[in-house]
Amino acid sequence: EPEPEPEPEPEPEPEPEPGFVDSKDALGEMMMDLTQEVQEPLPSETDLENMLTEVRELEQNEAIAKEADSKVIKSSQDELQAILSSIPSFSDMNKK
Repeated sequence: EPEPEPEPEPEPEPEPEPGFVDSKDALGEMMMDLTQEVQEPLPSETDLENMLTEVRELEQNEAIAKEADSKVIKSSQDELQAILSSIPSFSDMNKK
């Protein structure tokens, strides 16, 4: 008995060719896209002053925090120095 012939694979559908746009039309489309974008209004003078005030407050808070950190470091160094100086040295221990 002859074997049945395999079914031929269907040919892939051709991809549609990209539509080319005339350069004048493309420029017009881009300009339309740009003009249709919603632009946020620029901040008012009051908004700008509020932003500057907020920045200054943040900078002051940061400076205060750094100053507090340096005081904590200094006091802990003083504490360590006091503890270390209260420990007798080996030479003092040997004299007793």
